[in-house]
Amino acid sequence: MLRTAVPLALLLLLAPRLAAPLAAEPSFDCHTAKTARELATCADARIATADRELAAAWQHAIAGLDPATAKALRADQKKFLENLDTGFEAVQWLDDPGQASSIALVPLRHEGQLAAFGLLVLASPDPTRYSADMGTDFLARIGEVASAALTRLLPGS
Repeated sequence: MLRTAVPLALLLLLAPRLAAPLAAEPSFDCHTAKTARELATCADARIATADRELAAAWQHAIAGLDPATAKALRADQKKFLENLDTGFEAVQWLDDPGQASSIALVPLRHEGQLAAFGLLVLASPDPTRYSADMGTDFLARIGEVASAALTRLLPGS
């Protein structure tokens, strides 16, 4: 009995640790992740799960298409993803977009409203200054203060 109890106990103890990483695997290999999008996906289990589900839905959607249409959609998807990885449109609003190695986008909102009336773009030449795994409390507070100051300048205020 002891012979079967010990391996069974070890299996029960290790099973959650062995299964957890599999549950948070995205649709791509995190060991080769390079872009901010890929790194953020690998760092967050919820995003990784959503990525895997989206990839499965994509595969299901194109499975029934004729080869020419599927090829065109794959090319469009590739272009879309490349555009995501080369930067966000808001960076182009800066005087020197090439200097922005990391950015934080902070929505400007009327108090208590979900819709944004503007966007505060913070950029840094330091690629580690703003990252997907950093806390956002301070940035949220900056957004609240900037929103309160700018709301009174909006038409109808």
